[in-house]
Amino acid sequence: QKLLWQRGFTCTCLRCKAEARFDPYIAVRCGCGKTNFRIGTTRAQRCRVCDGVFDGEKSLKQLQEVRAMNDLIMSEEATVLQPLDLATRLEPMVRAAEAQETLLPRQHVEVQQLINNFANTHFLAATTTPGPHVETSLESFCEYKGQALASSDETYGRWTNQRDLNFFTALYVALMADLFPEGRREELRVRLADSFELHFGVSHVPSELL
Repeated sequence: QKLLWQRGFTCTCLRCKAEARFDPYIAVRCGCGKTNFRIGTTRAQRCRVCDGVFDGEKSLKQLQEVRAMNDLIMSEEATVLQPLDLATRLEPMVRAAEAQETLLPRQHVEVQQLINNFANTHFLAATTTPGPHVETSLESFCEYKGQALASSDETYGRWTNQRDLNFFTALYVALMADLFPEGRREELRVRLADSFELHFGVSHVPSELL
């Protein structure tokens, strides 16, 4: 919206009005589950329901730590680490994002990418490194890949069926891994075909995305 305003254009559709009041990318749910705080400001924020106080500075610090973990996945250091070691490095921030009283905005792109990276490292750990962890890692892959997809749906909400590249990547990897139960796989196949039809006019993966 800020970019549009700079060009003299203001959208007044229901979605834009709703997201002006509640931007899912910067919202942090209060532990009581009744209200939301906003990251990006150091001013005091207090829940009007439970009177809980939001620590904005600590929230931003945790988000920076999430970004650092995502950068690690893309670094040269990651290429020499075992996938299970990477998953272990990511796990504390994943747990922080899952906590009832998390300080992280769960729909923020960095947090979504963290969950996706966590799922992928478990997949690599299960498929490239033999050991007693394999079954648990496969279960973790399915659980967190499902969370990544659900998080994308929650971000876009009921306003649109459009999705971003992160969603397509997560959905495609989930299908190619061939680990979900057949009923769930069929649901994902239909979802992928419908999404490609909507965005690209074809029901298969465009070559430009491969």
